[in-house]
Amino acid sequence: MYGFHKTNKKISLQKDPNVKNSLTQLRIDLAINLTERLLQKLDYKVTTDDNEMKFYFTNRSEIPTGFQKIFIMGVEDGKKKCDLSSEDYFSLISSEVSTMSNRMDTPTSTKNLIDTCVMFNLFHANVSSPARLSGRGEVSHNTKDAIFVVYNYVRLKTIVNTYQSKVEQNVYPPLPSIELTDYSLLSKDEEWGILLDHIVRFPQLVAEFSSKLETESKLHLHTLFTMLVVFSNQVSRYYRRVRILTEPKPHLIQIMFARLHLISACLTIYEILFECLNIIPPDSM
Repeated sequence: MYGFHKTNKKISLQKDPNVKNSLTQLRIDLAINLTERLLQKLDYKVTTDDNEMKFYFTNRSEIPTGFQKIFIMGVEDGKKKCDLSSEDYFSLISSEVSTMSNRMDTPTSTKNLIDTCVMFNLFHANVSSPARLSGRGEVSHNTKDAIFVVYNYVRLKTIVNTYQSKVEQNVYPPLPSIELTDYSLLSKDEEWGILLDHIVRFPQLVAEFSSKLETESKLHLHTLFTMLVVFSNQVSRYYRRVRILTEPKPHLIQIMFARLHLISACLTIYEILFECLNIIPPDSM
């Protein structure tokens, strides 16, 4: 898979079973689940055996012998520890989603979007720092970011699907291979920003995640969520300023092909991270 350098290392992940706060427990549960998904994509063998690398996810100082600690802070409401239950927290995020987006196709799409917003809220900050709730009655910027990310993915997907539909209608010719595409036609700053800042750098970002975990016992899930937001901002500026699907004229077709390959690469980045972070985007928004 693009961006993932394979390894055959073995690693153990365990969580503290005695966490008392349900929201902290939720953050720990999601953190260990996402970490396992990412490590499995890197071909780590995640087991409960007595491996050389063993990590214990907890919000307490005590850990079992032989483990390295992944310290997970809870959720704070203002300056105080949040006493919401995980069920109440999901209800809070659900109301935020309803305020921001009421055009989901199905209840399943709505649930998936709520789950995505919960993760953006819990992992916008390093897990060693508390996740913070917005003021009551306000939609958090993390919920807005989550919806913005999946919206931009859906928008790019729509562009590609529209192109494919027009190929079937013989409006456009089929997309040539990468090798036969002239990328020198990509002359916009936004195009090279997407390519160099995100597509080329993506493998390094993934490598940094596993390296920080192995060498420093640091869990940098927040960098992946931050990357999705920054990436989506750049993608959004691009497709708003640049017309991807041009008229089917000979002098415009070649640059359209180059831009479609760029958009397809963006979709690949989205889909890889969505799979790793258990984000299920809607079909439309």
